[in-house]
This record gives sequence, structure tokens and C-alpha cells, in this order.
Amino acid sequence: MVGHPIYEALDPDRPASLSPPVLDMLREVFGFTGVAITDSLAMAALRETRPIDEIATAALAAGQDMLLATRPDEASLVVNAVIAAVERGDLDRERVGQAADRVRRLAAALSAVECEPTGSAQTISTLATAG
Repeated sequence: MVGHPIYEALDPDRPASLSPPVLDMLREVFGFTGVAITDSLAMAALRETRPIDEIATAALAAGQDMLLATRPDEASLVVNAVIAAVERGDLDRERVGQAADRVRRLAAALSAVECEPTGSAQTISTLATAG
């Protein structure tokens, strides 16, 4: 999870979650090949600076793969913003495809794991099968 602090030495103008240099470092220097997930897009550190549609597209463009929308009204705004940005050419379709591929690989890996649900995992399992 890449949070929203500003690391001035890497990118003095953007929070880490929206910073290409930070996400590049995660991939190239640290060799991380998994899913890069934002912290909540509803956090004041971001929302006070720009609207959710701009935050979402900036995060994907920077190299995030999964966007954490924690407010009920955010998910459709984020999806619509990403679709519109791709259609306008403001967000690279290939970048969105890379993100989707990483998320699909994670989902496939998680679905292949067999475990006996207990405690909160049991609750999650129950909720997942109820819908």
C-alpha cells in the first residue's frame, strides 16, 4: 500500500500515492511486482487538494494498480472517471491494462489458496458467499 505522505526528496509536489517517481522506485529499485494499492482516496490529505476523479486518474497514471475507495458514493465516481480519462486519452489504456492484469493475477492466486476460515476470516467468507 502506497500512502499519501509527501517525500520531498523524491517528489516535493505530490503525495507518494500519486507520484510516478515513488511508484517507479517501488518497481525498479525494490523490484516489487505485486499489486500497488492506494490508501483511501477519501483521506483529507488528498481530497482537500483535488476532486476524486482527478485523484483516481493521477494514481493510476502514476503506477498504482488498485484504488481504495472507502466511501459508498466513490466507487462509481472512480470507475466513471477512469473510463472517461481513457476515452479522452488522458490516461493510457496500456497502463490501465497493466494494472488490471496485476489485479487479475492476485485474484487468481488468492482463489487458488485453500484454507479453513476461522474468526474474522469466517465472517468475510460468509459475506462473500451471501452476495
